[in-house]
Amino acid sequence: MRAGDLIGYKRATPFQPFRIVMNDGHSYDVRHPDLVDVGHRVGIFFYRRKPKEPFDRWETFSLTLISRIVSIEREDPPPGESKRKRKGA
Repeated sequence: MRAGDLIGYKRATPFQPFRIVMNDGHSYDVRHPDLVDVGHRVGIFFYRRKPKEPFDRWETFSLTLISRIVSIEREDPPPGESKRKRKGA
C-alpha cells in the first residue's frame, strides 16, 4: 500500500473508523485518526486509552505488508445514550 492511500483513510471527512489487516492476519483497529501515523514506508499504531492523551505503547508496521483496509462500525454509545435522538426528546 502507498503512504497516500493510508493517509486518505486517516484524513477522511467525516472520519470513518477502519481496520488495517496485515498479510499475517494481525490487525489494527483505528477508531480515531490520532491512533495511526504514516511514514514513507512504515506506519505507526499508537495504543492509547483515549485519543489526544499520551500513548501507552506503539508498534510499527510495513506499508508493503498491509493486506487490506476495511471499514469498522463506530463503538456503541455509552449506556443511557442512543445513536439517534428520539423525536420529542
